[in-house]
Order: sequence, then C-alpha cells, then structure tokens
Amino acid sequence: MPGHPDRELYEVIEPSAVTDELLRNSDIVLTYEHNQEAILGAWVRGKGTLQLKRTSEGLDMACELGQSTTANDALDRIDRGDVRSMSFGMFVDFYKEGNVTYEKLEERSAEGKEVWIRHINHIDGLFDVTICHRPAYPDTEVEVRSANDSIEEIVKKELDKKQEEEFEAEQMQLRHQLFMMQQFQY
Repeated sequence: MPGHPDRELYEVIEPSAVTDELLRNSDIVLTYEHNQEAILGAWVRGKGTLQLKRTSEGLDMACELGQSTTANDALDRIDRGDVRSMSFGMFVDFYKEGNVTYEKLEERSAEGKEVWIRHINHIDGLFDVTICHRPAYPDTEVEVRSANDSIEEIVKKELDKKQEEEFEAEQMQLRHQLFMMQQFQY
C-alpha cells in the first residue's frame, strides 16, 4: 500500500469514475480557486448556468457568467493567460471495494523509489469545479470562448444602428455572455 517516504504515488482518474448518475444527482458549483464564496455558476441536478458533459477523455464544462466582480476578475486573468487550469472538489470512498485500486510499476523513480499508481475508479461525490492557478491535475485547461459566432454577427449588425457609446456599453455586456470551456483529461 502506498504512503511511504520510499514511494512515489501518482493518481489517475479513470474515465468511468464520473458517471451520468453522479452528475444527475449532484449540486455542483463553479468557483474561483475553490472559494465557496466566489461562485460563478451552478449545476443543480443538470440545470443551471453551469453545464457539465462527460466525454471519452474527461469532463467538459461550460458556464455563462453573470455580472460580478469575481466573474470580471476571472475572465481578465484567463484572457491574460495568468490562469489556465481547472480543478475540482470530489469525494471518494476509499474503503468501498473497487472505488480505488493500486498498481505498483516495475520501474523505479530517478531517486530509486518505488512508483505506484492510484486508480480512482469511482467518484462518490463531486461538489465543485474551479478555475485555478495550481491544479491537482495539470492536464486541465480553461479558456474563454464565445457562445455562438452567428449570434455575435447578428449583434454586431444590430449595434451598427446604434451610437458609438451604446456600442461600447453593449460590448462590455457581451463580455459577460462568453462561455468558459475546459476539459478535464483523465
């Protein structure tokens, strides 16, 4: 069993660990840096401003952000490239048979330590997805994307009829209608 100074432990979340049933029965929030007071969106049993979708490679997320200082700050940091990753808060019952398995590799680390892989086969609870600077799983990513390019084209045509000041005000509002997409890769 891992958990010894002479061992290195790596964790892999198997694609089957997040189930449709788990998502259907979960209340999940999108946060900034796991701060439960910095809620950017919510998924309540499949409904809300946060959208989650299982894929063969992981969990995709999209969220329509509201008008808030936290949302503005998050968008700005993502746009600048200061924040590029995602993480999530989960619960795994390590004592339930089959939820977790361990694999000892034949190779040793560069430091001569045993190398173990912990496979998370089943997640019992998922309570947040979060935009963050230092994720537990480095293969995650977050970016700002437009909701629908054709909608932007229509909005631009309508805005051409308005005065320049109204156009600039509308552009600020559109910034909050962008979706953030990310993919958790297992």
